[in-house]
Amino acid sequence: MTTSHVRISLTAALLFCLAGTAMAQHHHHHGDFIIGRDAGDKLVLDFDTDDHLHLEPITSPPLAGWSAAEPGFDDLGADEPGEGIFTLNTAVADIVVNFTSVPDAFKIWDGLSLVGSSYDLPTPDPHKHLTWHVDSNDPNFNPAVLDYPLSFYFSDTSGTYSDSDVYTVTFEIPEPATMAMLGISGIALLRRRR
Repeated sequence: MTTSHVRISLTAALLFCLAGTAMAQHHHHHGDFIIGRDAGDKLVLDFDTDDHLHLEPITSPPLAGWSAAEPGFDDLGADEPGEGIFTLNTAVADIVVNFTSVPDAFKIWDGLSLVGSSYDLPTPDPHKHLTWHVDSNDPNFNPAVLDYPLSFYFSDTSGTYSDSDVYTVTFEIPEPATMAMLGISGIALLRRRR
């Protein structure tokens, strides 16, 4: 198999995996940013914001750098009174994610379109996966930066619920030494297959 055949095969496998992952998403997916409300009808996020979210290397054009489609957004499936979080009335709510701080070289994609400072989640089912992307071709990309804190809050354009607090989650890319080891391992595997 030639190098170009390997690249085409890897690209096809990556696209198949990404499409399969998106299609296999099930409502109330574990690990998503879960949106609920408190007892006062203020929007809240049910997610551990202390967890760092890992981005994986992109191995095929047109994007360069690191990306992931997880976590997505979803609404709370059942009331959690012990946590003080309750389900939304998604038949009337129109939830918007408002990005208040986006790091340099960090991009958010909806399919082939870049997301701006806000994103309307689908109604009546707000389950949606965007692509989180650190663009190594961006002129503001700094290879010394490994953590990318993203801040956002939820609003409801229907007026049913009040705005959430601002939440910050941190996406991270592997350190260069780890990437070098992965590259060496990949080269060794390609040589072994020949």
